[in-house]
Amino acid sequence: MQIIIHEGNAAHETVYPLLENGLKKFENWNPQVISAEVFCRELAGSVPENKQVEIKLNIPGQDLFVSSHKSHYEVAAKDALDKLRRQMRRRKDQLKKTL
Repeated sequence: MQIIIHEGNAAHETVYPLLENGLKKFENWNPQVISAEVFCRELAGSVPENKQVEIKLNIPGQDLFVSSHKSHYEVAAKDALDKLRRQMRRRKDQLKKTL
């Protein structure tokens, strides 16, 4: 699986290993995963939860997309990975029902 991380302003280096390790687990869980694109951005304004992490997981048939806004990149990354895990479970359950 190819992992592409696009950083907006200044995502910390501690976020990259966290994202890479979390995304590699998805590849073990579903070997059909082709690639993952991660966008780390800092939103403009004085909103306290201005760190945004978006993950797009490319899977044949249906791409999965999640977004998380938190006050720190690490927290946003963990939240996005949790959301992605829930989507993967839902997708896997739906596929089992159709087969």
